[in-house]
Amino acid sequence: MNQSRWYINEIDNLPDDFFNQIENLTQEKEYHYLAILLWNRGIRDLEPLEFLLNINQYQPKSYLEFKEEIDLAIARINQARIAQEKIAIWGNWRVDSIMSACILNEGLTEFFADNNQFIYHFSDRHLSCFGLTYQGIDELALQEVTLIIVTGTGSYNIDQVHYAHSLGIDIIILDRPMLSIPRPSVVSWLNPHNFPTSHPFYHFCAVAIAYKLIEGLATEYSSYFGKPITNLLDLVALGLLAQNVNLQGDGRSLARQGIVLIKQKKRQNITSLAETGFQIGDRALDRSYGLCHRIKGLISLYTDPYFVINLLTNKNFSNQNKLVDQAEKAYFNYLDLVQKTLDQAKKQVKNIDLSNTVIISLQNNQWHLGILDVVAKTITQEYGKPTIILSSNFNDQFDDRTFGYISSLDNLDLSPLIINCHELLDQYIVVPDGIKIILPTENIHLFIVIIT
Repeated sequence: MNQSRWYINEIDNLPDDFFNQIENLTQEKEYHYLAILLWNRGIRDLEPLEFLLNINQYQPKSYLEFKEEIDLAIARINQARIAQEKIAIWGNWRVDSIMSACILNEGLTEFFADNNQFIYHFSDRHLSCFGLTYQGIDELALQEVTLIIVTGTGSYNIDQVHYAHSLGIDIIILDRPMLSIPRPSVVSWLNPHNFPTSHPFYHFCAVAIAYKLIEGLATEYSSYFGKPITNLLDLVALGLLAQNVNLQGDGRSLARQGIVLIKQKKRQNITSLAETGFQIGDRALDRSYGLCHRIKGLISLYTDPYFVINLLTNKNFSNQNKLVDQAEKAYFNYLDLVQKTLDQAKKQVKNIDLSNTVIISLQNNQWHLGILDVVAKTITQEYGKPTIILSSNFNDQFDDRTFGYISSLDNLDLSPLIINCHELLDQYIVVPDGIKIILPTENIHLFIVIIT
């Protein structure tokens, strides 16, 4: 078997104090090549470097970094507890939203004496990424919900927020919108992008925000929490690792603590899922084939998000094996479906003159909508070009609509291009790793011509 060799360019004028500081940070004898490698990559600021090399010494920031926004959220949730109001956790069909719903579920179960006080709401999976809907708000109003905690979405739904207010419903949003927008008229908007880019919370997703919200509740109302909230960190780690999240600052610290908890096998269903994967050679924390990839696959295919939530938080050991078996079968169905779709997509690419193509556009009305993002991102990575994947839904409700996912390169922002042709679209939303769109099927040709 061929072995790769690494060649590191020596630097004649690398400062001695940098060598000495790297030696002090690592406490290792073989620090010489590490110092050169870091210097060549432009990593010369020792403050973040100390965190990188000695994460166990990192001191996480308090939930109070969110200041007034988190104070308002905590006060409103406590008010709901005291008044025995009904609360809804509103999520979408993305990993970030479902995993943060799991965290909120366990945390609020500790805080509320009556677990019937809060419910879940997940709107249609094909529309849920676009946030709050009038129909969903009406459904919750009929159930006498007076507070909605929206996780991983909701920031762009200005009109829907006003509509909820007209029905006497308050809203708390946990989200990281990718576009710069004014603050919605909500009780609390926990948005990490309101921090400077250097802040340790800036790269937070809804999973990490949800944990900080529970941390705040447990700190200010500790008598209601019988278990340490650090028990939630395994869910936090899975949620962070299952996404394309930049693990910097407190996010990296939370992931590290959660990984330790996963290894301690505290949560039986997660342990069983990991062991089932290990039997076929999958490492539990491998982002490509481990627990995180399984969770992402389940969320992509399952029509019922409650299955995923139940799988991860269920404490009824009598049906544990059944849940894990279902999850493993669904995961292999997911892998098979992704591979078949990729094969079909690559056949289409062969008929494209890539030398004269700026954006790859592929369409097949039989492609499963739950995996469009995976296919688009894979094609982008393999061919080095932005990719649009389009598919029509088989549901009569959307028989004249086409759904799509647009994946771009790291250094290329396509959102201005999409915004400029928004009149051709029913809806679009910029998500952390791409753009989701819905458009009338009759507009596809013109849309493709404009953006490609």
